[in-house]
Amino acid sequence: MLLGEQAVQVVLGIGIGAVLGRSMGALWISSLDRELIRVPLTIAPASYVGAVCVVGFAAFASALVVRRRSDRLDLVAVLKARD
Repeated sequence: MLLGEQAVQVVLGIGIGAVLGRSMGALWISSLDRELIRVPLTIAPASYVGAVCVVGFAAFASALVVRRRSDRLDLVAVLKARD
């Protein structure tokens, strides 16, 4: 259940993060003085691919850690423990 929830959050976060990142970049560019400097908003597709790869690798690594620790968990001892 934890890993499924993490997967949903990662997929939603990647999509929302890409849109928000582009919007923040456009906002930053629009705040520049146009007479002083002109910078076009150009985001290469390779940037998106790299970001997805980094986030995917981090999510996979954390999922492995969570899976390993949950496999070692003694459920009987946890259920017997008092709060």
